[in-house]
Amino acid sequence: MSRSQDVLLLASASPQRRHLLGRLGLTLEVRSPDADELDSGDATRVAATNAARKLDAVAATLAGGDLGRTVLACDTVVGLPDGTILGKPADVADARRMLELLADGDHVVTSAVAIATVGAGGTLVELAHHHEQTGVSFTPIDSPTMDWYLATGQWQGRAGGYAIQESAQAFVAGIHGDVSNVIGLPLPWVAAELARRGCFPPTG
Repeated sequence: MSRSQDVLLLASASPQRRHLLGRLGLTLEVRSPDADELDSGDATRVAATNAARKLDAVAATLAGGDLGRTVLACDTVVGLPDGTILGKPADVADARRMLELLADGDHVVTSAVAIATVGAGGTLVELAHHHEQTGVSFTPIDSPTMDWYLATGQWQGRAGGYAIQESAQAFVAGIHGDVSNVIGLPLPWVAAELARRGCFPPTG
């Protein structure tokens, strides 16, 4: 196997996903996908569609030298009990709106993953899809705490306007499921799928 085939191609600009995959000791190449993403509808369908679109967008950039490589794409959305989907906030006011909706209640974080191997002619083979959901409960968030959190800037680029692994832990009352899924990647499933493909554990 060539050196390039030992490098997992991550179709995501998310630093959280890079960090999670780094926990597995994997060597990564990151390519940010240029894909139109859904922002409304059923949470599972939205996340799965967006993950597939990201995978396709990066696959379209691959060349002959990428033959045999493994490509991974993922999308994460936050869903309220009424079916409302929260993606990434457009600005600080949008982040405040989202956090006010999440405060003192329960929501579900859905992540969908698409993994494939690059075949002859740049086709994607051995395509695997997976989605996972994790319940999260928030405490009430008073005005000073809200202002403090928004000032950290940690809401930027995060579904629902928060990063559970950072300062938002201050208002997380409970997690019901896999926390890595909330961070942005269901790591146990990904590790098992990469092991099935011979990509994990790393051999270098």
